[in-house]
Amino acid sequence: MITFYPIWMETGNLYIAPPEVLRCQEEQNNQTAKPNHPDQCIGPDVHFNSILAVDIDSGKIIWSRQLGGYDVFYYACFIPNNPDCPPGPNLTADFGEAPMLLTIHPNGRRRDIAVAVQKSGFAWALDRDNGDIVWFKLAGPGGIIGGGIWGAATDGRSVFTNIANSNNEKFTLAPSNLTTTAGAWVALDANSGNILWSTANPSNDNAMGPVTAANGVVFAGSVAPNGPIYAMSAKTGKILWSNNTGATVYGGVSAGYGCIYLGNGYIYIYLAQ
Repeated sequence: MITFYPIWMETGNLYIAPPEVLRCQEEQNNQTAKPNHPDQCIGPDVHFNSILAVDIDSGKIIWSRQLGGYDVFYYACFIPNNPDCPPGPNLTADFGEAPMLLTIHPNGRRRDIAVAVQKSGFAWALDRDNGDIVWFKLAGPGGIIGGGIWGAATDGRSVFTNIANSNNEKFTLAPSNLTTTAGAWVALDANSGNILWSTANPSNDNAMGPVTAANGVVFAGSVAPNGPIYAMSAKTGKILWSNNTGATVYGGVSAGYGCIYLGNGYIYIYLAQ
């Protein structure tokens, strides 16, 4: 049990590096590494793509766990065949959300964990005392923008996340084995990381926004132009109801007093040439 007073946080990509590091990373291009294999080119005090525990009084790093290895993300890569987009072995693997703090009881043993979902599509559960990996699971495909982005949710028993599927890859939904090229929402068992259900975005578009869990319901929006919002059963992933807001939903939902609150936009207008 921890006797210090930490905060838990996450970090993102490196955008610049010394020449010797760049040369080392070039040697890693096109080499597939395990998701829990740290970048071998970076020193131990460079905490990128990491989850950290930091002492709240001093700012001292208590522990750090670098996850995902060498990755590349540049806005130039949004343009196909852009010569300014550098090669790299992995899609973006930084974290775009805060860790969630849970207490689980696998095999009857209490463990305090920090859980976060990465843009690579991996969900991670780390021991809050020492940063040891408790479990990790590929919830869905990553992408140039990301897989799990902007905010997962939990009810203490399950972990819920969006999978943006920003590259529109073939995505096999677990445990149904149905496939989609759209985004989806995924529930994982907080004790084990096993996938409980996956629900494809019915609008056949990316699922970019964070998810919200409240009173046995998971809420999420879609970036489809008509701006649908979906309410799903937290137990099964079944869509309970949906409603079109009139413009894309990139943000999250707040729930309370029998209502949900959300913002929407942008409205895209396509003009004939």
